[in-house]
Amino acid sequence: MNVEWTTISGIATWIAAIATAAAAIATAWMAGMTKRSLQQVEKHHQDSYRPILVIAPSDDAIPIDRSMLLKLAPSSPGSFESTYIISGLLTNLGVGPALNVRLVLRIMGIAGYGISRELTPVPAKESRGESDYSVRVSFQPQGGFNDADAQLSTGSSWEIILEYEDVFGNRFHTIHSKNPQRPWTVCGRGSPPLGRSPSSTVWSQGGATFASDEVL
Repeated sequence: MNVEWTTISGIATWIAAIATAAAAIATAWMAGMTKRSLQQVEKHHQDSYRPILVIAPSDDAIPIDRSMLLKLAPSSPGSFESTYIISGLLTNLGVGPALNVRLVLRIMGIAGYGISRELTPVPAKESRGESDYSVRVSFQPQGGFNDADAQLSTGSSWEIILEYEDVFGNRFHTIHSKNPQRPWTVCGRGSPPLGRSPSSTVWSQGGATFASDEVL
């Protein structure tokens, strides 16, 4: 009889251990599901405030020749500032405000070769620009991007990069390229892709400008 009770007790202990392990696994699984569910809810909540900042040209269709979308305004005699004129309005297509907005003009894909200006926040579904449907960005040529560089910049390849944040501090970017073989608008999360090193060799050939790491 003692053997029977010992056996029964052992079986009961074994069953209790299995039940405890199963309960622990179920609890861990439920915790994981709850965490993922909460993350999805939070992501959906944050996405409901996401800004999408773009430069929207005046025409419904993006011009095949994009070279006219960026111009350098004539400088006044004795002025230390120059102004780029971008054809289009700075428009927030998203559902939340675009904060900490920065416009970067990257010339020939080279990091730091161009200008970088902080802009004012853009509320959701609103646009910024001039009455002639343009955005004007003033800057002071200096250092590695002087007045001569600015004068030649609109004829080179360029990218207009918009960097901005939502109300939660998440970073986003939009890239507009002069290259007609690329989409006019490319949006993404986080910081934009880095440009080439300024040490890249640059030369001209047949009126076109190339860098040492470009595939011809």
